[in-house]
Amino acid sequence: MSSEDVFDLYWPKDWHFCTPPGKPTACGRFGPHEDRVWSHEFAEHGWKDGMDATELLWEHITPMITHDRDSKGRRFAGGQVAYPRDCVQIIRCRPFAFAHKVVNKWFDHRTILIGDAAHVFPPFGGEGIASGIRDAHQLAWRIALAENLSLNEPAIELQLDMWSAERRRGVKNAANFTKLNGTLCNEPESWRFYIFRNVESILKMTPLFSLLPNPLTMTEARGYQGVEDGFFLPEYSGGGKLAQVFMESSDGGGTFLSDNSLKHGDSLLTLIVLDRNYLREATYTLVSAGLPSGILEPAAAMVVSSGTHDAHLPVGSVEYRLATRPRGKVIKGYDHSTYLSRLGKGSYAYAIVRPDFYIFALLRDGAELHQALLGLKGMLTASSDFIASTAKL
Repeated sequence: MSSEDVFDLYWPKDWHFCTPPGKPTACGRFGPHEDRVWSHEFAEHGWKDGMDATELLWEHITPMITHDRDSKGRRFAGGQVAYPRDCVQIIRCRPFAFAHKVVNKWFDHRTILIGDAAHVFPPFGGEGIASGIRDAHQLAWRIALAENLSLNEPAIELQLDMWSAERRRGVKNAANFTKLNGTLCNEPESWRFYIFRNVESILKMTPLFSLLPNPLTMTEARGYQGVEDGFFLPEYSGGGKLAQVFMESSDGGGTFLSDNSLKHGDSLLTLIVLDRNYLREATYTLVSAGLPSGILEPAAAMVVSSGTHDAHLPVGSVEYRLATRPRGKVIKGYDHSTYLSRLGKGSYAYAIVRPDFYIFALLRDGAELHQALLGLKGMLTASSDFIASTAKL
């Protein structure tokens, strides 16, 4: 066996959650592969000050790094072989209590907290790092917006207030998911969950039940709906989140993820046109709206269709079609129709979408599109009078 084979055998790839008797464990490789760092966390019930954390670690991990056969199942000639302790450097070993904490203020002027500086999660499901990525993703385009428009201090404060309101909801949803995972990992199986798990397994075999929406997917689809003072227009059904599906373009660009369709050069927002017959009206409305440059350019209007491409699109236009049978493997239950269903299933003509995949507004016609663009301008100028007047329409 090579040194790489030995490392892969004793410190396997991916992240692992397991429940040895009495001590739920979360462990796995951490950081770049070449750094050879392993994170190992386990529950120690009845911890008392004075206990030796390092000795408890070795007691817990030694059975896991002791093997009597290689990765192909061939037994070692000398019997069980433990990974040498002198080949392991313990960087840090200390007790910690599971806790969920969130800051009560996400920013102060130009100082902004994201990631672990803003919230702490127990180690169940990776929601801590996922929430940190969402913090950064949803902050990045707002920083670009402030830079491109040279926003004044009140306007920047307004944007950060919207960001923190949305992230507070996002962290709350992630905390609920983490709590559920923690219960499943740490608590003995209750008779209620035993019955639920077995009934669900039986129902999954029936075609009708397999079509029911996943509760986690439903939570994701709702996005930030119900959040007060978010960067969207609730009066125009804003706040939901787009689905991620495969698409094809009329210019022969091949199959790609729908996320990539939202990249339009210097334009931060995208206008999705759900009927190619409305493209000309959409372009005219965008031009006449007088939005600041770089926010929602006419070139960022794109047609999305579930049918075949139309050969008579306006010159320079590209139509995106949902790929019903993308090349390669897709996860079981993949449904391309969720993209349009989150956009109203034909009830709307337009959707203004943010670069972080959240819906700013859903519009039925050109008149509503015009009003939504006025609302957008109000958010960018931080004029409370302007926002109040548009909210009454």
